[in-house]
Amino acid sequence: MTKRKYKVSGMSCAACVSRVERAVRGMPAVESCEVNLLLGEMTVIGEAEAASVIAAVEGAGYQADVDSGGAERARPNEARRILARLIPSSLLLIILIYITMGHHMLGAPLPLALSSRASVIALIEAAISLAILVINKEFFLNGTRGVVKLSPTMDTLVSLGASASFIYSVVITVLIISEVGFARSDNAHSLIGGLYYESAAMLPVLISVGKLLEAIAKGRTTSAINALIDLAPRRATKEVDGAQIVIDAQDIAVGDVIIVRRGEVIPTDAIVLDGDLSVDESALTGESMPCDRRGGDSVYAGTTVLSGYARLKAQTTASGTVLSEIIRTVKDAAASKAPIAKVADKVASIFVPMVLGIAVLTALIWLMVGGGASAALTHAVTVLVISCPCALGLATPVAIMVASGVGARGGILYKTATAIELAGRA
Repeated sequence: MTKRKYKVSGMSCAACVSRVERAVRGMPAVESCEVNLLLGEMTVIGEAEAASVIAAVEGAGYQADVDSGGAERARPNEARRILARLIPSSLLLIILIYITMGHHMLGAPLPLALSSRASVIALIEAAISLAILVINKEFFLNGTRGVVKLSPTMDTLVSLGASASFIYSVVITVLIISEVGFARSDNAHSLIGGLYYESAAMLPVLISVGKLLEAIAKGRTTSAINALIDLAPRRATKEVDGAQIVIDAQDIAVGDVIIVRRGEVIPTDAIVLDGDLSVDESALTGESMPCDRRGGDSVYAGTTVLSGYARLKAQTTASGTVLSEIIRTVKDAAASKAPIAKVADKVASIFVPMVLGIAVLTALIWLMVGGGASAALTHAVTVLVISCPCALGLATPVAIMVASGVGARGGILYKTATAIELAGRA
């Protein structure tokens, strides 16, 4: 069986993970498939062609590519991207809330030309709300894609809740304008209380705050892998025909002669040809005392030369060093799933459809008991809103990532998440 890793982008919740896994596991040549939401990685075991696996992922509505296996930093720029839309959305939301709640409920002052014209207020609220929804269009694109693929996600809940509130408010706005047209301004002002533009706008903004906190948590939990990756230097000094040239550490080949000096980090696993070194190997072995290395001794990538000068003969490429193996082990542990995570995935796969069903049932019950369309919409949207956070699918991967990262810093490596879960019960 062939084991191959892929990078998967576009996932936002545990339902996304479940959808990708179902799509790939349904292929005849796939033995197993595990997706890690935190790292955006997928491990596939089987004889399926890479192109076929990528096509299956894309058919599910996501993007995938074969993982090059390089020591890439595991720090997504997701938080920055969310913040870019959260700031303008929040500023517009403050203005919208002032107009809706501040003026309608608290009597906060508005320009006379606005406060006396219900149709103008409704149109301004609609424009601001629409601007916020456009800024956060990612929710609606992802949510619509989930509906089209018959596999709704958490974004589907957000988009449905916001869309329902906005469309209902647009209908009320049309009624307000018609009342004004028939010179029934008192009726028009009474309808303003039925607008839910602030609810439609507030929903994606608040969920974006939650996603920002999740993104920050992801960035923190990947710090251990980043610290390991940062141990390896980016550049190396290579000896060619008696001359010394600086090359990219990724370009080191087996047999190359590498020069290292005091204060430098050894770029690859190698044998000392000549010279004497005092090396700090604590990052790899935990040994706090410096180690003396001379001709014929082995040295390892990521260790620091405290003193001395030596010529080394590279024994591995950058991807074959002990340090690279440690990084891969930590990543594999984070990418594997503990038994408890598989239970969470099963729940997540039916979670969104259940929430949608409960929201519809809630609306129908309120309509049957005579609560009216406004009350039915309010309670249905409430069900959608409180169900949006995706901690169910994120908590377990984060816990596994933290455990494997803390273990790596202490010199303890876990090969699988199952081992971490069992160790916790010991």
